[in-house]
Amino acid sequence: MEQFEYNLNFSQQKERQKDYSECALNVNGSKLADRNDICNAFNDYFATLGDKLVEQLPSSGTNTFKNYLSLSIKNSIFSHPTDKYEISSLIRKLKENKSTGPDNFRPKLWSML
Repeated sequence: MEQFEYNLNFSQQKERQKDYSECALNVNGSKLADRNDICNAFNDYFATLGDKLVEQLPSSGTNTFKNYLSLSIKNSIFSHPTDKYEISSLIRKLKENKSTGPDNFRPKLWSML
């Protein structure tokens, strides 16, 4: 009886499944039926969508991002001062079971300092 119910459910599921073997896509008046051609058409559309949207934006004239930024200081990565207490606090927050960083020292070693 269980096998009969299984077969009945399986056949009903197959009837509900849609057959996409006859799919086609109309692109610029051409009908594409091959799955690879359809995939390539979608890829071409979405790969160029951003550029097409940017072309529709109004021009900003002569203003660029450089008009809004202050002059940079070359050869500097300084952001703000720190002290030994801040460094100690950050080291205590390291999770000891994590892997090494670019310096090849485990966080546990840093916490021992």
